[in-house]
Amino acid sequence: MLGQTKVDINGLCLNPDVTYVLMIEQRQKATCEILNPSIARCSLPKVLDWGTKTVYFQPQSGLSNDEKAYVGFIYFVIEKRNDS
Repeated sequence: MLGQTKVDINGLCLNPDVTYVLMIEQRQKATCEILNPSIARCSLPKVLDWGTKTVYFQPQSGLSNDEKAYVGFIYFVIEKRNDS
């Protein structure tokens, strides 16, 4: 997943009428587009930390904003550039 800004996430029973965000360790959010009931394409924010991060879906509409669906882990890598 090195250098990608979008990632396809496998989820269970995603409702296309509900807006979801992919939470990255409760600190950052990635907006998601539901492709079908089991796959969402999420636009990742710039993560200025490296390592394995826990990610989960959180619905943004209705009364279930505290509801979370565990997804798994993504390993983030910081790209180091030499500007010389």
